[in-house]
Amino acid sequence: MRALGLTRADLDPYLPPALIRVGNPYPVLRVTADALERLDHDADEVLRSQDQGGWDGTVPVVHRVSRALFGSRSPFSRGAIREDPATGSAAADLGAYRRWGGHIATPATVAIKQGGDGGGPASSASVSRRRGGVRVSGTVARFDSD
Repeated sequence: MRALGLTRADLDPYLPPALIRVGNPYPVLRVTADALERLDHDADEVLRSQDQGGWDGTVPVVHRVSRALFGSRSPFSRGAIREDPATGSAAADLGAYRRWGGHIATPATVAIKQGGDGGGPASSASVSRRRGGVRVSGTVARFDSD
């Protein structure tokens, strides 16, 4: 959490952090809307944490906007970029986390808007009743900077 500039007060009190593995292992951190908006991570420290924890992918930091919609930011130091703009495998992990934790009735669809302003690319995780049943789909939009 230190590498992400987060404190305990930034965590969502209703859903605990978890290490999920649907393919690559990912830590999933549920945070407040304010914490997601001001996320400013230390890329080198995130990479050290990844090395220590043995996980290679992004670090999904999510906020539940509604029952089926999440805002997400995904620092990706391992990939040598600041943030992954559209993380399908992290969406699958979020869907699995929601199902295995008993947080949703299945079948269900969880939508994720990714990016610093919450208006970035969208993906969704379709969560089925059967074990291992998470399917990810979505769109990616290109953002040009001026």
